[in-house]
Amino acid sequence: MTEAATENKEARKPGVDQKYREKYGKARSVNDALAQRLKEYLYPDGAKKVDADRLAKLCKDNSIDQSKYSHLNTGMQRMTVGNILRQRHAKGETVTIGGKKFA
Repeated sequence: MTEAATENKEARKPGVDQKYREKYGKARSVNDALAQRLKEYLYPDGAKKVDADRLAKLCKDNSIDQSKYSHLNTGMQRMTVGNILRQRHAKGETVTIGGKKFA
């Protein structure tokens, strides 16, 4: 591998960019009310990993086709679904989390 190819490969390391680490901090979240509610629902009893069954219910309740994201791990699915819900909420659409409407 050439030196330029090695440098290019190093530049594309997976992970979170420094600018996002600084913006979102250690919590890796925008930490708004929606993020807090998703955290409470998807990480019951302070779990470290996303509850996959709850994520599936969240998608079903909000008419999100989770199969589109099945190639992603549950953490990335949660992030993607959270972004979709945040966008919908910003447009004034109804979002349901844990069977309750989020306003």
